[in-house]
Amino acid sequence: MSLLPKTMRLTPAALGLLLCALTARDRPGELLRPGVVSARRVMASSPTARAREPGGAVRGRVTDESGHPVRGATLRWIAVREGLALPVVSVQTDESGRFEVQDLPLGSWWVQASAPGRARVVRPLRVREPTQSMALTLGPAASIVGTTSALRGTTRSALGSVLLRATREGTTAAEDPGVATRSDAQGRFRLDGLSPGTWRIELAADGFEALQRIGVAAPRSTSR
Repeated sequence: MSLLPKTMRLTPAALGLLLCALTARDRPGELLRPGVVSARRVMASSPTARAREPGGAVRGRVTDESGHPVRGATLRWIAVREGLALPVVSVQTDESGRFEVQDLPLGSWWVQASAPGRARVVRPLRVREPTQSMALTLGPAASIVGTTSALRGTTRSALGSVLLRATREGTTAAEDPGVATRSDAQGRFRLDGLSPGTWRIELAADGFEALQRIGVAAPRSTSR
Protein backbone atom coordinates (compact mmCIF):
# COMPACT_ATOMS: atom_id res chain seq x y z
CA MET A 1 0.00 0.00 0.00
CA SER A 2 1.71 3.16 -1.22
CA LEU A 3 1.24 6.73 0.00
CA LEU A 4 1.90 9.74 -2.21
CA PRO A 5 3.48 13.02 -1.03
CA LYS A 6 0.85 15.23 0.52
CA THR A 7 -1.69 16.78 -1.82
CA MET A 8 -4.47 16.88 0.78
CA ARG A 9 -4.64 16.55 4.56
CA LEU A 10 -6.67 14.02 6.48
CA THR A 11 -9.27 15.98 8.41
CA PRO A 12 -8.60 16.39 12.16
CA ALA A 13 -11.94 14.69 12.95
CA ALA A 14 -11.07 11.59 10.95
CA LEU A 15 -7.55 11.46 12.35
CA GLY A 16 -8.97 11.81 15.85
CA LEU A 17 -11.17 8.76 15.38
CA LEU A 18 -8.19 6.75 14.16
CA LEU A 19 -6.07 7.83 17.12
CA CYS A 20 -8.93 7.08 19.52
CA ALA A 21 -9.05 3.52 18.22
CA LEU A 22 -5.28 3.20 18.65
CA THR A 23 -4.76 4.83 22.03
CA ALA A 24 -7.63 3.29 24.02
CA ARG A 25 -6.11 1.09 26.72
CA ASP A 26 -7.56 -1.46 29.08
CA ARG A 27 -8.52 -0.14 32.50
CA PRO A 28 -9.44 -3.27 34.52
CA GLY A 29 -12.37 -2.66 36.80
CA GLU A 30 -12.36 -3.44 40.51
CA LEU A 31 -12.50 -7.25 40.69
CA LEU A 32 -15.39 -8.40 42.86
CA ARG A 33 -15.14 -12.10 41.97
CA PRO A 34 -14.02 -14.09 38.89
CA GLY A 35 -15.71 -12.58 35.84
CA VAL A 36 -17.31 -9.72 37.78
CA VAL A 37 -15.91 -6.18 38.06
CA SER A 38 -17.10 -2.73 39.14
CA ALA A 39 -16.45 0.31 36.94
CA ARG A 40 -16.89 2.77 39.81
CA ARG A 41 -13.20 3.49 40.52
CA VAL A 42 -12.25 3.73 36.84
CA MET A 43 -15.07 6.12 36.04
CA ALA A 44 -14.38 8.21 39.15
CA SER A 45 -10.85 8.88 37.84
CA SER A 46 -12.14 10.19 34.51
CA PRO A 47 -12.09 13.99 34.10
CA THR A 48 -15.29 13.73 32.05
CA ALA A 49 -17.24 11.63 34.54
CA ARG A 50 -20.13 13.28 36.30
CA ALA A 51 -20.47 13.05 40.05
CA ARG A 52 -23.27 10.87 41.38
CA GLU A 53 -24.06 9.66 37.86
CA PRO A 54 -26.47 6.69 38.10
CA GLY A 55 -25.11 3.36 36.99
CA GLY A 56 -26.30 0.05 35.65
CA ALA A 57 -24.98 -3.49 35.34
CA VAL A 58 -24.42 -5.64 32.26
CA ARG A 59 -23.97 -9.38 32.52
CA GLY A 60 -23.70 -12.03 29.87
CA ARG A 61 -21.82 -14.94 28.34
CA VAL A 62 -19.28 -15.39 25.56
CA THR A 63 -19.36 -18.58 23.48
CA ASP A 64 -17.77 -19.92 20.30
CA GLU A 65 -19.66 -20.83 17.14
CA SER A 66 -20.46 -24.27 18.61
CA GLY A 67 -21.95 -22.82 21.78
CA HIS A 68 -19.00 -23.73 24.01
CA PRO A 69 -17.95 -21.13 26.61
CA VAL A 70 -14.90 -18.98 25.82
CA ARG A 71 -12.85 -18.75 29.00
CA GLY A 72 -10.59 -15.72 29.51
CA ALA A 73 -12.14 -13.60 26.74
CA THR A 74 -11.56 -9.89 27.28
CA LEU A 75 -14.49 -7.49 27.13
CA ARG A 76 -13.84 -3.76 26.88
CA TRP A 77 -16.39 -1.00 27.40
CA ILE A 78 -15.55 2.10 25.34
CA ALA A 79 -17.47 5.38 25.49
CA VAL A 80 -16.88 8.56 23.50
CA ARG A 81 -18.34 11.74 24.96
CA GLU A 82 -18.02 15.09 23.17
CA GLY A 83 -15.05 13.88 21.15
CA LEU A 84 -13.18 12.50 24.18
CA ALA A 85 -12.62 8.81 24.88
CA LEU A 86 -13.59 7.83 28.40
CA PRO A 87 -11.34 5.32 30.17
CA VAL A 88 -11.87 1.79 28.95
CA VAL A 89 -13.27 -0.64 31.50
CA SER A 90 -12.31 -4.28 30.93
CA VAL A 91 -13.24 -7.66 32.37
CA GLN A 92 -12.31 -11.25 31.54
CA THR A 93 -14.82 -14.08 31.35
CA ASP A 94 -14.75 -16.87 33.95
CA GLU A 95 -14.52 -20.61 33.28
CA SER A 96 -18.15 -20.64 32.12
CA GLY A 97 -17.61 -17.74 29.73
CA ARG A 98 -19.68 -15.44 31.94
CA PHE A 99 -18.99 -11.82 32.82
CA GLU A 100 -20.57 -8.89 34.63
CA VAL A 101 -19.70 -5.20 34.84
CA GLN A 102 -21.37 -3.15 37.55
CA ASP A 103 -21.69 0.61 38.12
CA LEU A 104 -21.60 1.55 34.43
CA PRO A 105 -22.89 5.09 33.77
CA LEU A 106 -26.12 5.11 31.78
CA GLY A 107 -25.70 5.93 28.12
CA SER A 108 -24.22 4.59 24.88
CA TRP A 109 -21.20 2.27 24.81
CA TRP A 110 -19.22 0.08 22.48
CA VAL A 111 -18.68 -3.40 23.88
CA GLN A 112 -15.70 -5.17 22.32
CA ALA A 113 -15.05 -8.86 22.95
CA SER A 114 -11.84 -10.61 21.93
CA ALA A 115 -9.91 -13.82 22.57
CA PRO A 116 -6.77 -15.38 21.07
CA GLY A 117 -7.53 -17.03 17.73
CA ARG A 118 -11.05 -15.55 17.65
CA ALA A 119 -12.53 -12.73 15.60
CA ARG A 120 -13.25 -9.74 17.77
CA VAL A 121 -16.86 -8.62 18.05
CA VAL A 122 -18.07 -5.06 18.68
CA ARG A 123 -21.64 -4.36 19.73
CA PRO A 124 -23.28 -1.01 20.44
CA LEU A 125 -25.11 -1.05 23.76
CA ARG A 126 -27.20 1.58 25.51
CA VAL A 127 -27.18 1.08 29.26
CA ARG A 128 -30.64 2.09 30.45
CA GLU A 129 -31.77 -0.39 33.08
CA PRO A 130 -30.38 -1.45 36.47
CA THR A 131 -29.37 -4.84 34.97
CA GLN A 132 -29.14 -5.90 31.34
CA SER A 133 -28.05 -9.12 29.66
CA MET A 134 -26.17 -9.77 26.44
CA ALA A 135 -24.73 -12.78 24.63
CA LEU A 136 -21.69 -12.67 22.34
CA THR A 137 -20.35 -15.28 19.92
CA LEU A 138 -16.71 -15.29 18.82
CA GLY A 139 -15.97 -17.10 15.56
CA PRO A 140 -12.70 -17.98 13.82
CA ALA A 141 -10.27 -15.10 13.28
CA ALA A 142 -8.84 -13.67 10.08
CA SER A 143 -5.82 -11.42 9.48
CA ILE A 144 -4.61 -8.85 6.97
CA VAL A 145 -0.83 -8.65 6.60
CA GLY A 146 1.05 -6.20 4.40
CA THR A 147 3.55 -3.37 4.04
CA THR A 148 3.30 0.38 3.63
CA SER A 149 5.56 2.32 1.29
CA ALA A 150 6.08 5.84 -0.04
CA LEU A 151 6.07 6.66 -3.74
CA ARG A 152 8.24 9.64 -4.69
CA GLY A 153 8.34 9.98 -8.45
CA THR A 154 9.23 6.50 -9.66
CA THR A 155 11.01 5.51 -6.44
CA ARG A 156 9.22 3.35 -3.89
CA SER A 157 10.58 2.90 -0.37
CA ALA A 158 9.34 1.45 2.91
CA LEU A 159 7.41 3.89 5.10
CA GLY A 160 7.10 3.19 8.82
CA SER A 161 4.76 4.52 11.51
CA VAL A 162 1.78 4.67 9.14
CA LEU A 163 -1.55 4.65 10.94
CA LEU A 164 -3.99 2.06 9.58
CA ARG A 165 -7.59 1.40 10.47
CA ALA A 166 -9.66 -1.49 9.12
CA THR A 167 -13.47 -1.41 9.16
CA ARG A 168 -15.67 -4.17 7.81
CA GLU A 169 -17.39 -3.18 4.59
CA GLY A 170 -21.03 -2.35 5.11
CA THR A 171 -20.53 -0.90 8.62
CA THR A 172 -20.21 2.67 9.84
CA ALA A 173 -17.98 4.25 12.48
CA ALA A 174 -21.02 4.56 14.73
CA GLU A 175 -21.50 0.77 14.58
CA ASP A 176 -17.88 -0.31 14.86
CA PRO A 177 -14.76 1.78 15.60
CA GLY A 178 -12.65 -0.66 13.60
CA VAL A 179 -9.25 -2.23 14.26
CA ALA A 180 -6.20 0.02 14.23
CA THR A 181 -2.43 -0.43 14.21
CA ARG A 182 0.78 1.25 13.04
CA SER A 183 3.32 -0.15 10.62
CA ASP A 184 6.81 -0.82 12.01
CA ALA A 185 10.06 0.83 10.92
CA GLN A 186 10.21 -1.45 7.87
CA GLY A 187 6.63 -0.63 6.90
CA ARG A 188 5.25 -4.02 7.95
CA PHE A 189 1.84 -4.31 9.58
CA ARG A 190 -0.57 -6.98 10.75
CA LEU A 191 -4.26 -6.55 11.58
CA ASP A 192 -5.48 -9.48 13.68
CA GLY A 193 -8.80 -10.48 15.21
CA LEU A 194 -10.81 -9.74 12.06
CA SER A 195 -13.77 -11.75 10.88
CA PRO A 196 -13.31 -13.43 7.47
CA GLY A 197 -14.60 -11.24 4.66
CA THR A 198 -13.79 -7.95 2.96
CA TRP A 199 -12.58 -4.84 4.75
CA ARG A 200 -11.95 -1.16 4.06
CA ILE A 201 -8.50 0.10 5.11
CA GLU A 202 -7.69 3.76 5.76
CA LEU A 203 -4.06 4.89 5.94
CA ALA A 204 -2.62 8.16 7.24
CA ALA A 205 0.94 9.43 7.67
CA ASP A 206 2.27 12.91 8.35
CA GLY A 207 3.30 14.65 5.15
CA PHE A 208 1.37 12.29 2.85
CA GLU A 209 -2.11 12.24 1.39
CA ALA A 210 -4.68 9.95 2.99
CA LEU A 211 -5.34 6.65 1.27
CA GLN A 212 -8.27 4.26 1.35
CA ARG A 213 -8.41 0.73 0.00
CA ILE A 214 -11.72 -1.10 -0.32
CA GLY A 215 -12.46 -4.78 -0.88
CA VAL A 216 -9.36 -6.01 0.98
CA ALA A 217 -9.82 -9.70 1.72
CA ALA A 218 -9.16 -11.06 5.22
CA PRO A 219 -8.37 -14.79 5.03
CA ARG A 220 -8.56 -16.96 8.14
CA SER A 221 -5.49 -16.53 10.35
CA THR A 222 -2.62 -18.98 10.32
CA SER A 223 0.12 -19.41 12.89
CA ARG A 224 2.66 -16.61 12.95
